[in-house]
Amino acid sequence: MGMLARWRERRQEEKALGYAAPEEAENPGIQYAISRALKPAARRAGQETAERIAAALTMVEQAILAIDHVSEMLEEGEELCESAREAGAPAKRAAIAERYAALLERIDAYAVNAGTEETNLIGGARKTCEVMLDAEGQARAVLHVANLTSGEDGLGLSNPDGAFASVAEADRSLAEIALAKNLAQHTADLFADTAAVLAERRARLSV
Repeated sequence: MGMLARWRERRQEEKALGYAAPEEAENPGIQYAISRALKPAARRAGQETAERIAAALTMVEQAILAIDHVSEMLEEGEELCESAREAGAPAKRAAIAERYAALLERIDAYAVNAGTEETNLIGGARKTCEVMLDAEGQARAVLHVANLTSGEDGLGLSNPDGAFASVAEADRSLAEIALAKNLAQHTADLFADTAAVLAERRARLSV
């Protein structure tokens, strides 16, 4: 039983026995003593919550930086597909197709390794991410998660199995990249919103 609970119980017993002054509980000196006794615990709890929020914010910020890098690789893929579309020789298109397939593998490797198992928000391995903000588990934050690997469940990018032999195949890959870029941007926006909420919540604790 905590100090405040014991103090209240004793006062209730004294009042029941008839020898505790009713106004004693309203004594400013007693209230001040209680407030001082509770402040260290409240301060520690607030500090712990602030640290947990800061850790969650770091996870989200790292995810945003990772999405920026994925977006850069999508730009590279777009340039490869445009080059394949304009290339005349089948051998040149096939060489570009190999580079494009290698790029998709790089995207996969980067997304899967963009953090540890506990901190990766874009690798597609987790469906939800709930972060406890206090030791009791009463305050929590649900972080957005995404799958930014290249496959069907992620960015939806196809391997150039036809080696970009036709303009149509290059055009299909260009269309897929356009959708993937929009998805990456939308995901980054969601993470940015989450980061803003966490930052505001942490700032309130610092006031």
